[in-house]
Amino acid sequence: MAIEIQTDKIKKVVVIVASARSKRPIVSKKVKVKKKQACPFDFGNEEMTPSSRLEIVTFNSKKWEVRAMENKFPAVSPFEKYVPNKEHTGAFGVHEVIVETPSHSEQFEDLTASQMQSVFEAYVNRFAEISKIKGIKYVSLFKNHGQNAGASIGHEHSQIIGLPFVPEINASEFQHSKNKSQCIYCKLAKEKANVIFENKFFSVVYPDVARFGFECWIVPKKHKINFCLFGTKERTAFMEALQETVCRVKRKTSDYNFSFHNSCKDGEVHFHVEVYPRQGAPHVWAGLELGTGVIISSIDKTTALKMLR
Repeated sequence: MAIEIQTDKIKKVVVIVASARSKRPIVSKKVKVKKKQACPFDFGNEEMTPSSRLEIVTFNSKKWEVRAMENKFPAVSPFEKYVPNKEHTGAFGVHEVIVETPSHSEQFEDLTASQMQSVFEAYVNRFAEISKIKGIKYVSLFKNHGQNAGASIGHEHSQIIGLPFVPEINASEFQHSKNKSQCIYCKLAKEKANVIFENKFFSVVYPDVARFGFECWIVPKKHKINFCLFGTKERTAFMEALQETVCRVKRKTSDYNFSFHNSCKDGEVHFHVEVYPRQGAPHVWAGLELGTGVIISSIDKTTALKMLR
């Protein structure tokens, strides 16, 4: 069945219809994995997935440390034809999975500094390679951790999708940071009242308007438009900040998403990562959010900062 991009011009909403994704296997960390429920992301089960597009191997070992492959149940496909400005068109694109550890039980916050650098290397490699593909306009790198965050497999992994258009949220971000002297992200990184914690290169902040309780943003202190261009010290500091942010968010909930907001061919943004805790009921988006886009949050900024600091 074809994968299709549908655009609702009234609500300015884009929907990707990919019915095959309903067939994704569900493998939870909470349930002991039986042989018949073997996790496709575990080391030794590589035949259960598409072939690797990248493997980072540990020193003096044949065992991969981080692995990237095509998503077996993609939301977009390189074989579809995308026609701009058409309400219903083929969902052209690239959809990959980055498995961040060969161990089923290892959590993102448990990874060593060396492992985190291998994860960063994989992020950069896949982001850069997908960005080069003709027809790709925007690349989104994100993690869904836990069932409340949309994950169907509990094994630690992130996903990366190349899209044939720039989503409206990201296009709007470009407008607010294209002028370095007026960049809202530069300002936010320096607002001490918003800072949860910081290191030499990054501020982890609570946004002025948070869509989720305990939402955190990781923002470079200097105006950086592309995480692929980070120096060695910046890479280390960034992954340390990301890992620590996940640790703090998991004080409140085990389920979360994060999303990289990076520049692309058609626009520049002050790079940042947004981390969204997903607490489940009663903190779910309900009728008002779904029907109007207006969000109700039961967590105020003062409370969130106190609990995250």
